[in-house]
Amino acid sequence: MKKLIIIALIGLLALSICAGAFYFYVGIGKDISPNGADWSDFGGFYGGVVGPILSFISIILLVYTINQQSEANEHTSDETTKLDMLRNMSGSEQEVESWLKTELASSQGNKEVQLGLIVWGVVKPSYVNQQELGACLERLLKLTNSK
Repeated sequence: MKKLIIIALIGLLALSICAGAFYFYVGIGKDISPNGADWSDFGGFYGGVVGPILSFISIILLVYTINQQSEANEHTSDETTKLDMLRNMSGSEQEVESWLKTELASSQGNKEVQLGLIVWGVVKPSYVNQQELGACLERLLKLTNSK
């Protein structure tokens, strides 16, 4: 915002300098002219000097706006990437939790044991069906290493 104020002040200063320069070189000691041709000359001078200055200031403001928009787009892109990563991590975490609660058939009867108890070392792996355990551990490994 400060940059915009500075640029606006520079523009007003340029306008004032142009008007002052014209008055200094052409109008010192002279009354305001009632002649339309004199006013036409003044308007031509004023427009010829101030127009390019204001155009240059407009270009500077346009470049500044484009830079600001580019920075905002980069920030938005970074935030979107972060949110996507958090969403993926959250989904993976929920799936890992559900896999750890999966019941595996025991190799010694009709009992079932949660996969989490085997992973945490509470129950020995030999206590459950080895094929089921292998499939569950393979899926769990893919979940923890894929993201």
